[in-house]
Amino acid sequence: MGFLIQKLHRQLEHLSQNVDEVTSSFIVYRGQGLSYDDYEKLKNAANEALLAFNTFLSANTNHEAAANNARQAVRNGFETAVLFSITIESSNDVSIPFACIDDHGYFENTENEYIFSINTVFRIEKVEKLAGSTNMFQLAKLMILMKQYSTAEAIYSRLLNETQETELASIENIHYQLAVIRENTDNISGAFSAYEHALEIAMQHRQANDSIIPLFLSKIANLLKRQEKFDAALEKYQEALQLDLQISEPNYRQRSKLYNDIGVVLAAQEKYNESLQYQEQSLAIDFDQMPLDHINIAISYENMVSVHQKMQNYVMALLCCEKALFHRQQVNSKQWTVILHDHYISALMLKELNRIDEVVQHTHVFHYDETAAQLRRNCDRTVTRNCGKLRRSYAQLR
Repeated sequence: MGFLIQKLHRQLEHLSQNVDEVTSSFIVYRGQGLSYDDYEKLKNAANEALLAFNTFLSANTNHEAAANNARQAVRNGFETAVLFSITIESSNDVSIPFACIDDHGYFENTENEYIFSINTVFRIEKVEKLAGSTNMFQLAKLMILMKQYSTAEAIYSRLLNETQETELASIENIHYQLAVIRENTDNISGAFSAYEHALEIAMQHRQANDSIIPLFLSKIANLLKRQEKFDAALEKYQEALQLDLQISEPNYRQRSKLYNDIGVVLAAQEKYNESLQYQEQSLAIDFDQMPLDHINIAISYENMVSVHQKMQNYVMALLCCEKALFHRQQVNSKQWTVILHDHYISALMLKELNRIDEVVQHTHVFHYDETAAQLRRNCDRTVTRNCGKLRRSYAQLR
């Protein structure tokens, strides 16, 4: 190994004699990942320290290629992306050889690549945050979409440590994203804490009529509802709704959902008449602000079905279920399990109304006809298993 290093060093010495023929002054770039501790040491040493590499160092004149190398190096979420900008001037008394290897490397004439010999020492002039450093946020969001939650959480946790206390918007966003990750991994207490932090920060720097504050309150209420803490959930939902009603240009989808969520909690508390009032408000907003094929309309009707069913108001339950089915079938991305379930509930209501002859209108989806074949083509194994359960339930209706 020592012989190989010496040979490479001598080759660089020979090649370095031609560097001045290329240009008198130029910049090369190197992108890599650094551990968080090493990055902190580098940042604290700016303007006063030297940086040495104990290996041969590769760099190139292509800024974007080097930046891509830095991004690739931090995919595990435990390193910081660093882009070194190295200025080379012919007037420097350079004792360590370096040279362009485009005509000698494995990939010829691709990146204008330079190699610096082992133990090259550089003076650190400054360390600064790049304007395009949002790449780490984009990477974390990509990890969430890929359901790589542990990696995404590690990235956001590090970003939280690196963000200045005065950057309230960034800190708020990081806490919100951490809450989303923890909610998706069933870390309810961790999600609750992160949502509360996001809400606290939002209230420090946002206007009272900002739609983000009701959103955060509703997220906290969702977790409380999930834990069946209905009184606390209802309080948060109503607080969110009161704030949302003060917004001059509201997010109507969010407002509709708040009415619907309050209706669901009231139903869980067996306050059925109040529940229906809120769900009807939600439905009115959906019809006024959304296209007829919007999924929210079907969801509102389905929630009303549940309430009417518990009140033994089977006529209204059947009417709402049929409307839910109609709107479900208008949606481009169909949820076949829910459609099948709506057929089952419709049949169940018809049985309760002693309209047995009409039950067949909904049982046809489980027969081996063209409709059933279409459903099977669009259903995954989970849906198929549910079909079997529902088919057995239909058998009991006859």
